[in-house]
Amino acid sequence: MADHHDRRIKDLISNREFAISFMQQYMASELVALVDWATFELDTASVEHVRQQHKNNVKQKELSDLAFSFKFKDGRNGAALVHIEYQTSDDITILIRTRHYQTSYLLDYIKRNKDVKKLPLIVSVIYYTNKQPFSYSLDINDYFQNKELAEKYAFKMEFVDLVRQPDSEILAHGYISGLEFVLKHIMQRDIDGQIGIAAKTMLGYDSFARQTLIKYMSDYSDLDFNQFYDKIISSSSDLQGDVMTVSQQIAERALQEHAPMLKAEGKAEGAHEKALATARKLLQLGDTVEKVVIATDLSKEEVNALADEVNGSKH
Repeated sequence: MADHHDRRIKDLISNREFAISFMQQYMASELVALVDWATFELDTASVEHVRQQHKNNVKQKELSDLAFSFKFKDGRNGAALVHIEYQTSDDITILIRTRHYQTSYLLDYIKRNKDVKKLPLIVSVIYYTNKQPFSYSLDINDYFQNKELAEKYAFKMEFVDLVRQPDSEILAHGYISGLEFVLKHIMQRDIDGQIGIAAKTMLGYDSFARQTLIKYMSDYSDLDFNQFYDKIISSSSDLQGDVMTVSQQIAERALQEHAPMLKAEGKAEGAHEKALATARKLLQLGDTVEKVVIATDLSKEEVNALADEVNGSKH
């Protein structure tokens, strides 16, 4: 029944006159005055959310009910998302889903506008038509266990531009510095010139971490294996055991990767030797070269050479 109500309301608000009247009613009055309503239209944006059904643990894809695009009077773009909520109980996820819809719209906008420089302002309206009043806060920070910290840090991020950080700063990062130093110089494609420092930074790691970093560096080194390993050991003899382990692992991996090919080559070589032996026997029994070629699939040149051997042995 909820879907029935959603569909009917959606059908009506999709109508441009209803949509404009609806948004002018519920959009902030400051924005209403700034919008060029002649440009207001239904958008074809793909705004999708995968919703968890808690009772039966089923994941269900759902779409933001309606998306509209418009321009402000100064020519800048805007968008309006309308979420129709008609359910038998109020839903704690409404605010979270609304955030998700907004992000999804922006990602879709970028996808549809490859040369986009600036994003449109998004206005969201939650159209709540449930019998029960909405019992949760409209302040999303209230949803976190620690509201005070949420107000400071929720939906914010730390941006680490590793490649632009000086080596001196990276090497002061404590335990993580070895990984960061190697990663930076692999990205800069100059790890071969930094092996000495890299080797010393990983000495404090356990064997798994050391060997993982050595393998990682070897994948992007322009040196041959022996030069690469010698350079690490000369930088720090304590890494000799790790280098030997990595060298052995790489050799075993290469053997495993080429095993099917080597096996096939062995089979082919064995089959060829068997064909040569059969051809030699047929020639000794007096069959012609032409018959032996057909019987063994050997080349005429190979059978002629065998025929010369057989005929020579008879004299």
